[in-house]
Amino acid sequence: MDFGGRSANLRAADALLDAALASHDAILQKTMSSVIAAYYDVQTSGANRQARELNERLARQIMEITHKRAERGMAARSDLLQVQTSLSKAELEHARAIGQHEKALVTLSVSLGLRGQGARLQVPIDSPDSAIEAGQIAQDLVQWMELAGQQHPALLASRAQLASSREKLAATRAEGLPSLDFSHGYYVNGRPNQGSAGTQTRETVSALALNFPLFDGFAHTYKVRNAQAQIDLREAELLEAEGQVISELANAFAENQAAQRNLSSSLRLLESAKMAMEDVQRKYERGLSDIIGILNVQAALADASQERIRALAEWRSARLRLLASAGELGRTRIAEQGK
Repeated sequence: MDFGGRSANLRAADALLDAALASHDAILQKTMSSVIAAYYDVQTSGANRQARELNERLARQIMEITHKRAERGMAARSDLLQVQTSLSKAELEHARAIGQHEKALVTLSVSLGLRGQGARLQVPIDSPDSAIEAGQIAQDLVQWMELAGQQHPALLASRAQLASSREKLAATRAEGLPSLDFSHGYYVNGRPNQGSAGTQTRETVSALALNFPLFDGFAHTYKVRNAQAQIDLREAELLEAEGQVISELANAFAENQAAQRNLSSSLRLLESAKMAMEDVQRKYERGLSDIIGILNVQAALADASQERIRALAEWRSARLRLLASAGELGRTRIAEQGK
């Protein structure tokens, strides 16, 4: 009997195990965040590649129309040169987009452990003009904070370490209290390491030992103070972890809200630019618009496509950061969602 010292040590070990599991969750969440971010980069670069390809195709169409206008005497040489310049720029941007997409595929394959074999990956690409539902994770900030407080790996690890330190303090204090030891032995034909007496004997021994700790030069006092200092340190670390999680979560929530609002605006911008392009293209074919007008609208359409792609990328990034800040990517959450 040791007045709770052994049980306190056991609870401290259990708390350390919980802290180790929570730390494992944090590492897993970080790894998953990197993989998901790489996946989103592939989608973004793929959408940009598609948009640049469409822009190049449009530039070729404008080139063909301009050549037909020139054959009818409705376009000057300067018009052809401007259209050729626009086409060359579109080709260059398309080539760069292909390189960025291939680089993103390699990065994703490395994150997945495929040794850079990006050609083996089949990643679906969302079209920039597709309507994306942004309300899938719409929750109140207070709810997100409550969720993070319950399951964020960093907080769980910090709390488990604090619990372990408190149990360690209880075990350390128990070391300075009296202890009661009980022993029992049963011996046949002598005790171990004793010679045989030549006669058959049976011996039963039971004993109780009561130990009273005496003066140890204040060593035990120092151990208790050190254990209390560890608790103070763990409490400060927990407060720091809570502040960091709340700060990151609040920023991620604000970014996600802004990104959701930008989604619908970027889609309307893209649709308006497409309608403007269709209108000016018809006018240009009939000779009702000049080369400057159609090139300006083409540039506006390319900018609108980039804004849409940027809005989608920002929304995906903000959503990922919000989920990670709330601890939704941990081992426990994955296991729950897999059931």
